[in-house]
Amino acid sequence: NAVFVADVDLDAALAVPAWLAVGAIAGWASERIIRASHVEAELSELHSRAVASALDRTRDAEARLEALAQHVPVVAFARPPEPGAAPTFVGRQIERLTGYSPDEWLREPELHARLVDPEDRKRFDEEREVRDAGHRVALEYRLRARDGRTVWVREEAVLVRDARGEPLAV
Repeated sequence: NAVFVADVDLDAALAVPAWLAVGAIAGWASERIIRASHVEAELSELHSRAVASALDRTRDAEARLEALAQHVPVVAFARPPEPGAAPTFVGRQIERLTGYSPDEWLREPELHARLVDPEDRKRFDEEREVRDAGHRVALEYRLRARDGRTVWVREEAVLVRDARGEPLAV
């Protein structure tokens, strides 16, 4: 049996358990903080790898889509839903089809209508009004290419809406 003898006053003797408790809590808290920082670092690394992987998959998908788009005789285009709005996107295939670059189509909003064969112009304008009213359109008409060729076109257009049902693009 051990006997503990101390020459301290009562307040100091009572403070010892409190100091021991504070020290234990501080040690426990610092261990938790260290563990949390390791977990945070691991999560950050996992997040970085997941983002990099997602970016790689996105780049691969874009490359496949671009390769496909270069070999399919389809021209994608988009414009705001307002009637008569200028296009905001014209696919690169337009140059192979018409001899005019996408930049020319974007700079000259009336280029499309100007290239429509005069015999198809009335029907083209009527169908554009239907499309501008928000209805799906499928129309065949002729365009005059830069080199004078006549190019037959089948245009299909639809109004795209956002999640709230508001018109987003054509």
